[in-house]
Amino acid sequence: ALLFFPSLALFLFPSDDLDEDDITDEISLEKAKLSGEAPKKPRKTLNLRDKHVKVDEDHTTATEKITEFFATVRKLFRNPIYVGAMLGRIVDVLAFKGFFVFLGKYLEIQFGVPQYRIQKYLAGTGVVGFACGVIIGSVCMRRFHLQ
Repeated sequence: ALLFFPSLALFLFPSDDLDEDDITDEISLEKAKLSGEAPKKPRKTLNLRDKHVKVDEDHTTATEKITEFFATVRKLFRNPIYVGAMLGRIVDVLAFKGFFVFLGKYLEIQFGVPQYRIQKYLAGTGVVGFACGVIIGSVCMRRFHLQ
């Protein structure tokens, strides 16, 4: 919910209009034709549009983009499979968050271990677990050529 407005701003004002490098690419292409050198390739840009959706108008206004965006969001939230999957993921994340929040207090009460020692154990296992996840993930990405 917090990222809605920044995402909306990025959607309505793409960075392609603000790039000055496109002008220099065109100039370098003209110079390359005159001098006989190999022309520079234009930079790849991020396409924020779905290429499978056919839109007849080339120039859409901001209000048309906003109405299209809200229509898409409304259609998405009317999909019961999507809503059910999102609710399941939210409950799953909340369960993990609750577990990690109360784990230190549980260990303190159940086993009588001081709080500072529990925090050391939790931090150590968290860092080691994170490091192992990064290493295993990168090995799997490289081995199976995932993108």
